[in-house]
Amino acid sequence: MAVTSCARVYADVNQRKPKDYWDYEGHRTQWGNNDDYQLVRKLGRGKYSEVFEGVNTTDGSKCVVKILKPVKKKKIKREIKILENLRGGTNVISLLNIVKDPVSRTPALIFEYVNNTDFKSLYPNLTDFDIRYYMYELLKALDYCHSMGIMHRDVKPHNVMIDHQRRTLRLIDWGLAEFYHPEQEYNVRVASRYYKGPELLVDYQCYDYSLDLWSLGCMLAAMIFRKDPLFHGHDNFDQLVRIAKVLGTDALFRYLDKYQIDLDDRFNDILGIYPKQQWSAFINGGNRHLVTPEAIDFVDKLLQYDHQDRPTAAEAMQHRYFAPVERATSHITEQFPIPAMKLASVGLFIVAASFMHSCIAAQTLPNKFFGRFDLEKTDNFDEYLVAKGYGWFMRKIILLASFTKVFEHGTKPGTFRFKNLTSKKDVEADNIVLGEEFQAEGLDSEQHKVIFSYDSTKDQMTETRLQVGASEDQRDYYYYHIDGDYLVLTMSWNGVTCKHFYKRA
Repeated sequence: MAVTSCARVYADVNQRKPKDYWDYEGHRTQWGNNDDYQLVRKLGRGKYSEVFEGVNTTDGSKCVVKILKPVKKKKIKREIKILENLRGGTNVISLLNIVKDPVSRTPALIFEYVNNTDFKSLYPNLTDFDIRYYMYELLKALDYCHSMGIMHRDVKPHNVMIDHQRRTLRLIDWGLAEFYHPEQEYNVRVASRYYKGPELLVDYQCYDYSLDLWSLGCMLAAMIFRKDPLFHGHDNFDQLVRIAKVLGTDALFRYLDKYQIDLDDRFNDILGIYPKQQWSAFINGGNRHLVTPEAIDFVDKLLQYDHQDRPTAAEAMQHRYFAPVERATSHITEQFPIPAMKLASVGLFIVAASFMHSCIAAQTLPNKFFGRFDLEKTDNFDEYLVAKGYGWFMRKIILLASFTKVFEHGTKPGTFRFKNLTSKKDVEADNIVLGEEFQAEGLDSEQHKVIFSYDSTKDQMTETRLQVGASEDQRDYYYYHIDGDYLVLTMSWNGVTCKHFYKRA
């Protein structure tokens, strides 16, 4: 029988609260008026819900409508009770109302609207300071919910909404969250595979808030190493093997011995003996500017097998990795004194706006990117096309084609026009705003969702393209920079990278 464990902080929060705080099964929901909300467009779907952008018809304000799929009433009540308990909490998504369809009796949760940028397009463009800043904001949310006796249990990029323009963050999707009671055994079938802590993978049920810190560690490591996900297991068993190949098996077996955990017999054939890797092995030319000594130290402290050895959210916020964020906060409060409660409510938006402005993506495209550029030479283009799945005949047609890219000022102020000209087909889009998604025809004659962005710290423009209706993993990323008279385009697919060198005409 496994040894029990107790959270190092906030262990008795719920014991000190009245029973109706955590006894969600007895909670009576106060239903709002379903007619006050109208659906606008679908934002996404999950295992337990479908999510829509909506509008409050009484005042015209935007909102998010989460329509819950048929699940146990107990689970729905738990999510509602937790959201009500956390309402108004730091960086926690705000529950505005709860409604029910009068015919189907399907419940829906109404939330504040966040102008989120998909993490797959946002994260590659975040600066070192951006990453520190948003991780600090996420830790604020975790420390708050933990202090309220609640584990999130599903921390991952998909559940962290970021409005990069306003530099605000919200932790969403509390459907798997649970109240923490010391030494209680919990279901290990929580969290998404790539972010599951070792305790879940070895079937240790006496876990606590520290599970969320492992998930945050996986997020942070993926961001700084530019390796998403960090641990890419094919199933839950392989997930632990992937972790062991990095953290080593010596520490894993010490963890199992400490808590007297018996591994599933299925690990006998797949779990070998592995030494602990140095985090420096993950450093390459594309991530070196993000992988600082303090970043490596912080990741190492978060990604510990033993949940008791991980820092709490409050302790994590004291790590030296966040020193630049704290210095920026101090600078702003000295220059612009603000009441503490007001500063907490606006986060560090002022920091980004007036002190760390260099970390924010430029709002207009630098003049040097404007002009006509003709393709002069390529590097590794055929190998790239093979990786993309093109056959021999189509590759020859593409390789023989001419390519020209044109960037011009748009017809509206602050916008630009992009033309992609080839010997086979020309496409263009006008009035493009950096950071805003638009739809345009591609060279394949299909409609694509396109975003252009610019990172001033790397002096790099990024173009992302996703064919309408395609899955997110099919999104293409194109990186542009100016080198003398050349516009250099870098593209990668399945580990194959190629470059195009376009000469200014």
